[in-house]
Amino acid sequence: MASTLERDDAAVANECFATTASSCGVIMGTWEPGNFENDAASEYLDDLTRPLIEHVEQTAVNPAAMEPDELDSVVMICNIEMLACLAEGLAKDDGVIRVELPRPTKIKKWKNAYLKVWDRYIAELNPTNAHKARRREVIVNTFDRLIAAAQRQTKQRRGRR
Repeated sequence: MASTLERDDAAVANECFATTASSCGVIMGTWEPGNFENDAASEYLDDLTRPLIEHVEQTAVNPAAMEPDELDSVVMICNIEMLACLAEGLAKDDGVIRVELPRPTKIKKWKNAYLKVWDRYIAELNPTNAHKARRREVIVNTFDRLIAAAQRQTKQRRGRR
């Protein structure tokens, strides 16, 4: 894959990284050596997660889209899982959540709305009772992991004030 930096720009960027951003007139926000501990990577991560969150928000206001046999419902739960995985996986030893998450109250609303539809509709698909119970447990756990990550992030933000 070709770099989007021109050769001269790359040389300047490397020099800046080795010294300080202010000494070379380029704004570069690198605060730690990790892969996601700089402004460009942080913005890239936001670009990846924003569509996941937007899809969940759009689906959560449409009960028909959250029915268990609808594609949007499947994608919604996958998006919740991916957000939870990113939040958990990118939290360093310091516990800082590097993914910009919605507030815990919003995620709880999504969870309640989803489970209300799921509980009402799942019997129409005739799954076994064991499958219904196990699947519901997975769904609840998935939402709860994201809620827990969002709660940690909220506490971290309060601690920085």
